[in-house]
Formats: sequence, structure tokens, C-alpha cells
Amino acid sequence: MQKHYRKYSLLLFLAFTLSNHLALWANSTTEALEVRLAELEHQGQRSERLDLLLELGEAQHSSRQFEQAIQTFEEAQTIAISLSEIDKQFDAIFSIGHTYQSQGSYNQALEYFNSLILEQGLYSPKQIAKVHHQISKVYRGEGKYELAYAAQTKALEIRKEINDQDGIARSHYQLGSLFYYQKNYSLALEYYQKTLDFGLEDNDLSLLYMSYGAIGSTYSSMGNLSSSISYNQLALELASKQENETAIAYALHNIASNFHQLDSFDQSLNHYTQALDLKRKLKDQWGEIATIREIGNLYIDQNKKEEGFSHLHQALEISQRLKLRPRLLECYDALANGYEKFGMGKESVTFLRKYINLKDSLMNESTLAKMGNIKNEYEIQLRNKELIKKDYQIAQLHQKALLASLIVLLSLLWLIYSRYKNAKKHSLQLKKKTEKIHQQNEALEKANALQKKSNKLLRKTNLKIQSQNKKLENSNQELQRFAYIASHDLKEPLRTIGSYASLINRRYRNELDEEAKEFLTFITTGINRMYNLLGEVMNYSKLETSMGDNDFGWIDTKELALEVKQSLREQFSEKNAQLILGELPMIHANRNHLLQVFQNLITNGLKYNSKEMPIIKIACERKEKSFVFSFRDNGIGIKKEYQEKIFEAFQRLHGKDKYEGTGIGLAICKKLVTNYNGEIWVDSQTNEGSTFYISLPATSEEPIMAS
Repeated sequence: MQKHYRKYSLLLFLAFTLSNHLALWANSTTEALEVRLAELEHQGQRSERLDLLLELGEAQHSSRQFEQAIQTFEEAQTIAISLSEIDKQFDAIFSIGHTYQSQGSYNQALEYFNSLILEQGLYSPKQIAKVHHQISKVYRGEGKYELAYAAQTKALEIRKEINDQDGIARSHYQLGSLFYYQKNYSLALEYYQKTLDFGLEDNDLSLLYMSYGAIGSTYSSMGNLSSSISYNQLALELASKQENETAIAYALHNIASNFHQLDSFDQSLNHYTQALDLKRKLKDQWGEIATIREIGNLYIDQNKKEEGFSHLHQALEISQRLKLRPRLLECYDALANGYEKFGMGKESVTFLRKYINLKDSLMNESTLAKMGNIKNEYEIQLRNKELIKKDYQIAQLHQKALLASLIVLLSLLWLIYSRYKNAKKHSLQLKKKTEKIHQQNEALEKANALQKKSNKLLRKTNLKIQSQNKKLENSNQELQRFAYIASHDLKEPLRTIGSYASLINRRYRNELDEEAKEFLTFITTGINRMYNLLGEVMNYSKLETSMGDNDFGWIDTKELALEVKQSLREQFSEKNAQLILGELPMIHANRNHLLQVFQNLITNGLKYNSKEMPIIKIACERKEKSFVFSFRDNGIGIKKEYQEKIFEAFQRLHGKDKYEGTGIGLAICKKLVTNYNGEIWVDSQTNEGSTFYISLPATSEEPIMAS
């Protein structure tokens, strides 16, 4: 490391010389643009003025004049809208959001970025991918890693569709950074290497120094110091050639970290100080916090207590003021370790608790929805609607009969009047008409008799329906009583047996031989399994009345899948599993019902999987009037002869000693899907994974596809 020090010093001198020249150039450029705009103000050349405003805004942004840049871009947006310049309108709105982001105003930045997403029909796929990319960076700054990952994944998906290789490389870099901040260094290194490969293939220097610096930091965190030094040196050399002050500052920080690890404290402090000066000049508060924190750690390692804690608390104050939760987490960790080093246990525990609480918050942004009690009001309302419909049909039939009778009566009166008036002249015709009327009367009597018979049959049908409704109501009540017995009366003796078994185990364990202890273990295991089975029986029986819950609404199924993943995060982490989501629709349904289906199918994909990295892919395809969801895993698979059997209650293909469970999860899924007039089936081969398909009816409204 020592032999490179003179080389680093020369690079530092060049870097700061370049930064001063760049600052002078930026100021002169801004002034020249302002002069040119003043000349065009009264000439009416709006298109040229628009181009100059966009250029001026970028120059103001580069020189950290954020307020002036926002005003300039807003003026450019107004002109672009009036001229219907869609691409320049996009540039202006995006630049406003980017400037707010650079200023640390994340909510305002997201407001402008989301406005572009809402109007994505106006813009190209490449522009929309750029917006998702930037939204991901905003969420990363706030510590909302799941949202950042979802946004960057969407950007990568679009970029792959349009074969935007440069965009793909930059998405890989951002995904690597997300995994880096979650300390998943192996995945971070994998994504950074993809970015580096593209930079080498295309000779893109900006991608190269970004990749070198990121790989250097990752190797440092992994303890591979020699590789870290090599990559950090390359990053500083390329950043200096590119005259990129931000990249130079971060390269200096990384090299200082290498010196720190080599216990070269003076050289480390020198590089940290130069990096800090450059970051403050650039008003890069995110990077400033990291460097101040590492200077504090450096002093702590040198047993310089006062200087160390002064820097650590300074970094903490800036993080709190800017509400940068990832940086807060790092400061809490550094302070807890520092106080522990000096034997200040009370202060160390205080910051350790803050670290743990904030870490839990960052890992659990979405809260799990609570399961509600299931009601049968929906089915009752459906039956009431059917009865109302039948009553309406009967009323219409009565009205038609009355109208027909009225018409016949009016015709009869007209005939009587005609016969009376023409009796003398048309006596023969009167006789014939009288006979005809007699025949009509007979037909009417028959019709009336038929109507009476029909009315009597309808009354019997109504009575039968009422009787069936009463029986159904009694059946529901019996089912509810059974559920209560299953949940209370049958569980009570199990709890008693379990309590006494535990009591025997505690009191007489030393007096029992190994066989007796094994018997007690069998009793306890059987009680727990019976307890779980009773709970599943209760849940399954309540499904008969669960569809009465009319709490329906629009559900973002992608958000629902992420919520299930969050609730199963321990299983995902333990099995090193991945959940891959395609484009999923908004579904109009009961949230609790859909959550049960997703929970059971994702859990099965994890449970029945012996791969080193279980993968579950969820996708959806619109087919005519239905949405067909697919849940694909790379697990153990299912034999053909068992693929119908698995949807029956309590049907297990494996012993309970091999795979946990009660064998009712898929039966619950089938019951819920069937009650939505949907279908569920599986396509699988042994040892080649399984794909479960769910077909749900689509509403008449156009669905909103989740991002």
C-alpha cells in the first residue's frame, strides 16, 4: 500500500486542480446562458428560449444552485407544454424531481416522478424506465429497500424489453447497491460485476469507475483487502481522467478506508479529510455523513475518545435532520460500538437498542393485515335478491294477466255497444258474434283456471324456498356451533392433557427412564398436532359461510405477494429463497380471501423444496374474461396420479415427520377459488417443480396493472 501513496498524492493534486477549473467553468457557463436568455426575452423565440432554459437549469444544478434550478426548469416546463414539446416537457419535469432529490426533498421528488408515471402514455419506454430508475434511488435514500427494489426491477424489465444495454447496466449497478446496503455482499458483487462487464465491452469510462469503486467497497466489507485496494486505485485513476468530482470524492473515501484497515491512521485521516472537503464543496450530504462517521471511527480506534464521539454525534445530527434512515442506522451502530470500546455500557446499550429498532423498521416497512371474522351476510343477500327477482317476475305476470283481462273487457263492451246499435240490421251477425263471445268467455275461464293453478304452484314454490332457507339457516347455525366446539370444547381437554404432561415432565423427569421420557415427547407432539388440526378444521368449516363477507375492494396483487413474502421473511432467509414477480393486475375481491390463497401457495413452494436456492415465480395472463395466475416453483414436484388428490382436505402425500402441515391448505384454496366461480389446478412432474394455476373472473371494468 505504501508504494502507491505518491501516486495517490499526484492524483489528488490533479483532482483538486480539475475541480477548481470545473467550478470556474460552471460559473462562466451559467452567466453566459443568463446573458443569452436576457437577449431572447423580448424576441419571441420561444423554442430557442426553451432549449437555453433546460441548459441553464442543468448548469445551476451542477453548481448546486438548487432553488434557482427549480425555478428555471418550471419556466421551461410551462413553455414546453404550450409548444406541445413532449420530450422537452419530460426533461423539464424529470429535472425538477431530480433537483428536489439532490436537495434532499424526497417527497417533492417522488411527486414529480410519479406524475410522469401517471402520464406514461405520453412518453417513450426508455423515458419511463429512467423515471423508475430514479424513483428507486429516492427510496434507497429513505431506506425503503423493498420499494426501491420493486422500482428498479420495473426499470430493468422495461430496459430489457427495448434492449437498452446502457440502461440495463445502470439498473444492475443500482440493484447491487441495494443488496450492498442490506449487507448481502455476494449478490451485490454479482450485480456490480455485470455492470463492469458491460463497461469493459463498451469502453464506457463512467461505468468503469463506478463499478471499480463499488467492487472495491464490497471487497473491503468482505475482508478481501488486497482486491479492494486494486479496484479503488483503478476507480480513482478513471474518476480523475473523467474529471468527475463526485467519483473522486468517493474513491478517496474508499482508499482512506483501506489505509484504516492497514492501521495507517495518518494517511487514512489525510484521505478522509480531502474526501470530506470535496463532498462539502459538492453539497453531497449523504456522502458527507459517511465520511464524518468514518473519521469518528478512526479516532475511536486510536483511543481518541473526545474527537471520535464529536465526529460520530455530528454525523448523527445531520442524519436526523435530513431523515436519512440508512445513515442513522450506521451512526447508531458506530456509537454503540464506540461506547462499548470505552466501557460505557449504559450509553452503548441505548444506541444498540436504537440500532435494533431502526433495523427492524427498515426490514418491515409493510404491516401485515389482521385476519377478520368471517360472516355469511353476502350469501343471505344473494338469496334475498333472488326472492325479490322472483316476486318481481310474479308481479309482472299478474300485470300482464290484468292487462289482458282489461283488453278483453273493453272489447266485449265495444261489441255489445255495436250489436245494440245495429241489432235490427245485423241480427244474424249478432247471433254469430254472440257465439263467438261465448267461445272467448270459455277460453278466458280456462285461462283464469290455469292462472289460479299457476298461482297455487307459485305459492307452494315460495313455501318450499322458505323451508329450504330455514334449513340452510339451521345448517349454518349447526356449522357455527361445530366450529365453536372445535375451537373451544375440544381444545380444552387437549390443553389439560398437555398441562399435566408438562407437569409430569418437570416434576418426575429425573425419576423417569429414557423410554418414559420418549413416551412423554410423543404425547406432547400428538397434542400439538391435534391442536393444529382442530384449528384447521375450524377454518375449513367456516369457509361455508365466509363468502358472505361483502368487504370487497380493489387489491394490488403484486403488493399482496410482497406482503406475504414479508410475513415469511424468516423462511425466505433460512432457505435462501427468491420470489420473482411478473406484471400482476388489480383484482376486485375480498382481501382476506386472496391473502389466504397467496399465503398457502407461496408457503407450499418453500416447504416442498430441497433446492439450495428455492425460486417461486408468480405471473398473470389475461384470457378473455378471466385472469389466470401461475405460481411456479423448482421444488420436488407431484406425481400425476396425486394431482387431483392434493386438493382434498387432510390429504397428505408425505409423512408429517418429513414435511410439516395439516394437509388442508390446498383444500382451503380450492374452496375460496370455487366460491369466486374460479378454478384451480396444477401441472407438475416429479423433481421438476410444480406450477399451480388459479383462474379468477375479471370484472367489466378495465383492470389497473400494478407497477
